[in-house]
Amino acid sequence: MIPSSLDLKDKHILVTGAAGGIGHATVQLLASLGAKLTITDIKSMDATVASLRTEGVDIEAFEADLSKPFKLDEERLSDLYGIVALAGIFLTDDWMLDDDWEGTFNKVLNTNVLSMLRMFRICMPILERRGAGRVVLVGSTTGRHGGSPRIAQPHYAVTRGGVHALTYNLAKRYGPSGVQVNCVAPGTIGTERNAKNFPPGYQFAAGRMGTAMEVAWPIAFLCSPHVSYMSGAILDVNGGSFMG
Repeated sequence: MIPSSLDLKDKHILVTGAAGGIGHATVQLLASLGAKLTITDIKSMDATVASLRTEGVDIEAFEADLSKPFKLDEERLSDLYGIVALAGIFLTDDWMLDDDWEGTFNKVLNTNVLSMLRMFRICMPILERRGAGRVVLVGSTTGRHGGSPRIAQPHYAVTRGGVHALTYNLAKRYGPSGVQVNCVAPGTIGTERNAKNFPPGYQFAAGRMGTAMEVAWPIAFLCSPHVSYMSGAILDVNGGSFMG
């Protein structure tokens, strides 16, 4: 029989940006699919960890600002199977009115791109040695088409485009080692942080915003052992707002 479920039982997955929005939904979903989890965010995740442990989930969390150098428990990660790189910030203040726009750009770059590179320098050698693994970066539709200049600022567009380019680069390097590297590019998702950026009556391509869980499922799919000949792909989850 060919297995048909997205069973992730005992697959150890590291999730960054795990505290809220898409990250929180992804952690909940991966846990329900049986994954062993290590999660990180700049915010506390104690409530999430306590709740999932009562359900028997093997989960550890550590608070860290990934825009700065950090350390991981490499002993715990020795059986690492997957990485979901979600850490990022989205700022909407007009960069042309920002006197410290270069400082703001560096902050966004550090969080949205360099945090991933810091994580991958530690974790990719582990996956490479094991000869298998799944890596899911999270970009954005803004990285595809530049976004709306009234909402998405240039530093966000540039860094999300950088995430997509990083996906291609890592896929080419690690694909021969059995590590599949892909990316999910969400459109407008109605997280608490994002919903306030859009006025009442805003016309969405799908007639509504997406939900965090509607992004979490594609992420889980890309973590699946079934995704064994898919690498370097940008999976669009945007309700039809971009087709390319």
